[in-house]
Amino acid sequence: MRTRGGNARAGRLAAALAVLLLPLGCRSVPVHFYSLLPPASGEPAVPISAAVRFVLEPVEVPAEVDRSELVLRRGTSEVLLAEDEQWSAPLPAQLWQAVSVELERALRSAGTAAGPEPPRIRLQIERFEAQLGGYALIRAQWWVSAGTQELVCDAPFVQPVASGYAALVAGYQRAVVMLADAIAASTRPAALAAGRCPQS
Repeated sequence: MRTRGGNARAGRLAAALAVLLLPLGCRSVPVHFYSLLPPASGEPAVPISAAVRFVLEPVEVPAEVDRSELVLRRGTSEVLLAEDEQWSAPLPAQLWQAVSVELERALRSAGTAAGPEPPRIRLQIERFEAQLGGYALIRAQWWVSAGTQELVCDAPFVQPVASGYAALVAGYQRAVVMLADAIAASTRPAALAAGRCPQS
């Protein structure tokens, strides 16, 4: 026969087990992390006569997307936070790194060698939004200065995306490539001298 003390101990043990097991049932959906950097292609770099040099200042982003969660647009005015779909690093830092990598690629592909003074680039993201199964949009304004010459450009870069978060981030990656190509075109001496922005 179980005594009153035994019943009390059994009750305390069951309560303790329930507390220990509680966190295991709180979250069943894993968190997924994403990067704006695409996988390395493994292709050899395009040889040029001198190193590519430029200065990209820290990237500015709108306050509403400067967070770890992916921010989605639904309808005309609703914004959703995907709590289980997050960036692997702060968005401004990811954009700086991704644009730097793609900008170096674009300059190398164009055979652009370093001039006496590397161009300085300031990049401000005006819109960074997407819809699942719809589009990924980056609208940016950038300033390029080299010596006494300066050029200010503004353009949208949009890519259609399939359903799913991985496809959405891949759309952002393609938009970053388009943005870097436009910035690279803006750094050319002819564009700076003519004050002419590239066509998006």
